Amino acid sequence: MSLVIVISLLKAHLFYLVVNIFMKLNLVKPFSSEIAKLIEKISYEALAIGIVSAVAHHYTKRLIHSGYEVNQIEEYWNDIAAFLMMAAILFVISQIFRKGIELQNENDLTV
Repeated sequence: MSLVIVISLLKAHLFYLVVNIFMKLNLVKPFSSEIAKLIEKISYEALAIGIVSAVAHHYTKRLIHSGYEVNQIEEYWNDIAAFLMMAAILFVISQIFRKGIELQNENDLTV
């Protein structure tokens, strides 16, 4: 049961970080180190959600095998693959943002 709470808290924090990106996004200079760090944090958070969900899923399978009735909480970790994929994609995007920051800083120096 505590894993359900942990997963819910991690998901809430993930969406808080997403809201922070939209609040701090500057469309004139979109490649900022702050945005890149936030995207990287979001990717790590999504990875953590995927890992905790996978652990909870396997733990629940063992409980079901032991004879416990826990079918109602299965919905909390039925999106393991989605969060792991999101973590991978967001990590790649954060690396692209880092390269964009380098190019933007290089462009600022040449002008």
